[in-house]
Amino acid sequence: HQEFLELSQIVGEERITSDEIDLLLHSGDLAPLPESLRNIYGIKLPDTLVFPQDVEQVSAVLKFANQKDIPVTPRGAATTATGAAIPVEGGIAMDLFRLNEIVEFNPQDEYITVGAGCPWKRIIDFLENRGFQLGGYPSSAPSATVGGWFGAGASAGVGVPQYGPAGEQVISMEVVLPDGKIYNTGPRESWLFIGSEGTLGVICEVTLKIYPKPERKFFMYDFDSIDAGVKALDGLWRLKPYFLTTVNSGLASMLNEVGMHMSSKPLIIVGMVGGDEESLKTRWRSVEKACMEGSFLGEKPAEEEWENRFKVGLSFKTLGPSLMALEIRIPVPELLPLLNELEDILRNERWGVETLQGDHGTVCAVIYMLADEREKVAFLNKFSYIITAARLAFKHKGFLFGVGLHNTSHMNTLHGEAFHFMRLIKNKIDPREIMNPSKTVQVRMPFFMLAMSMGMMRGVPGLVLFGMELASYLPLGLLRFGLGLMGEGIK
Repeated sequence: HQEFLELSQIVGEERITSDEIDLLLHSGDLAPLPESLRNIYGIKLPDTLVFPQDVEQVSAVLKFANQKDIPVTPRGAATTATGAAIPVEGGIAMDLFRLNEIVEFNPQDEYITVGAGCPWKRIIDFLENRGFQLGGYPSSAPSATVGGWFGAGASAGVGVPQYGPAGEQVISMEVVLPDGKIYNTGPRESWLFIGSEGTLGVICEVTLKIYPKPERKFFMYDFDSIDAGVKALDGLWRLKPYFLTTVNSGLASMLNEVGMHMSSKPLIIVGMVGGDEESLKTRWRSVEKACMEGSFLGEKPAEEEWENRFKVGLSFKTLGPSLMALEIRIPVPELLPLLNELEDILRNERWGVETLQGDHGTVCAVIYMLADEREKVAFLNKFSYIITAARLAFKHKGFLFGVGLHNTSHMNTLHGEAFHFMRLIKNKIDPREIMNPSKTVQVRMPFFMLAMSMGMMRGVPGLVLFGMELASYLPLGLLRFGLGLMGEGIK
C-alpha cells in the first residue's frame, strides 16, 4: 500500500490503478493464454498499473522501482503473440499509450519525432496528408505503437523492401534506462534497444527519417501454383517495391467468409511500386516480367487491397472466435517448401498464411490458425505448434520473429555465442533485473522441458490438461520456485 501511494505521487492519482479488471486487461497480449498455462508458467498478475504521461514520469517510476527492486513491464498495444508484454513477475505494468504525441515534423530536413505510445496509423495519415511517407511500419499499424514495434525488432513490414530494416530509419531515440537515467541515442546506439522487448529500458521517443511520397502504381496477381507464385515473388523483391505481400488460398478463404473478395487460387501477390513517371514505367515492365506466369487482376482491386492492408489479421478473428498467430522469417526461396510442409502439418486445422516482405530477400510468414480457448483440450493441441514454428524456422534457414516469453528457449540455438554476450549486456545495463524479467535472455522454461510439454500437448492433450488442472491447486510460489531452479539467467 505504501508503494502504491508513492507511485501515485509520481504519476498522479488519475494515472495509477490496482483494479483487478484493469490488471487482467494488461496481463496478456494478442494471443490467448488460458489460466492453466498461466499457472504452468508461474505468471503473476501485475500489482499496479501506471500510465505515465511524459519521459520524466517514466524516469521517476523506473528510479523508484530500481530502488525498491520491483519488476517493471513496459507495453505499447501488445499486438504481438509471443508473450512479450506479459508481466510474468508481477510488479508494475507500464502502459505507454499516453506518450502519443507527434512532437516535431520537419519537412525541410525530412524527419519526424514521435512519442513511443503513438499508433503508427496516426503518423502514416499525418505524413500522407503532407506529401510524405515513412520508411517502414507494421501491418498492425492502426493499433501497434512506435515503441512496441521497435522493441519487437521491426524487421519486416510496409516500406522495408524499399528502404531496408526499419531500424535504419531511426535517427535517434530517447530511452529511460532501468536506473531512471534518460539516455539519448544516435543511429548506432539505437540498435541496442531495437528488438530488446523492453528488457534494457523504456523507449519513450523516436526520431525517424521520412521521404517525399512519389507517384504510385498497384499490382495484384494470382497464380495457379504456389511454385509459380514464389518464383514471381523472388523476382519482385529485387525491384524494391514499397509494399509486397502474399496470401495463400487458406487465408483467402477465411477472408472471403467475412466479406472480402479474394481469388481462390493457391497464391495471391499484392504490391505497390513508386517513383516518377519514367521510373514507374520501367518498374512496371519489370513487375509484368516477374509475374508473367500469373494473371493480372487489375490496378483498382490491387489499390483496394492496399487500402485494406491493415484489416487482414483481425478481420476473420471472429470465425475462431480466437486467433493464434505464429511468425517466422525465412528467405524467399524457402517459402515454397514451407507452405508445402504446412499443408501436411496443419491438414486438420483452419489455417492460412500471409507474408510481408522483409529486408535482404526475406519474408515474414504469419501463420494464422483459428482457435477457441474455451475448448481446452483442442486449444492445447494448437498451442503446441509454437515449437513446430521454431523447428520450421530453423529448418528453412530462418528464425523466429519476436522472442517474448514463449521463444526464450530457442535463443541459445538462434544466437550461439552471441547469446552469452547478450546476457552480459543485460547484466550490465539492468543488474537488478527489473526490466521485463523472464524474457529474451532469461530463459524461464528450458528447451528440453518446452519440447517435452509441447510434444505431450500434441500427443495426449487431455492428459496434459489433467496435469495442469492438478498443478493449479499447488501454491504459485512452489511452481515459480521450480521454474526458477530449471530456468537460465533468472534471479
